[in-house]
Amino acid sequence: MDFFVPHSKKEEHHPFIIQKSSLENGAVKVFQDHTGHAEKTEIILPKGKIVIIKDYEQVPMLAHYKSIEVLSPEDSLLGRLEVFPQDKEMMTHSVRIFQGTGQIGTGSGNIGMAIARKFISLSEDPRLGADSFVDPEVIDAIKEFLSVR
Repeated sequence: MDFFVPHSKKEEHHPFIIQKSSLENGAVKVFQDHTGHAEKTEIILPKGKIVIIKDYEQVPMLAHYKSIEVLSPEDSLLGRLEVFPQDKEMMTHSVRIFQGTGQIGTGSGNIGMAIARKFISLSEDPRLGADSFVDPEVIDAIKEFLSVR
């Protein structure tokens, strides 16, 4: 999967080529682009795949999530949720999650790991986002996308 780095001087698409980590025998994988400006978390499930995109923009300290995509096993898009920082003036770890134009929930911290914990029993290092969460409505929306197949 390619992604767009919006702050690039040229509009370039870069593949996620560096795998940063893998949990539960590859069921959860975290990738980073070669510039270090974006990150993708993939959660592999029997009914499909959940992909969480995080874009670093100018510097990693301003990291924020952009989207949650739910894909079929054949990688066709089943649904998409948009993710926005809670406060646009100061980047926080709290996010608002939208389906279309309506907000369906919120999240905080490493939302990729929070979502993964709802679908896969993780025996992960607690420093990787044990205090992270997403609202149940977000999980319900993802489950609905997966059941559409």
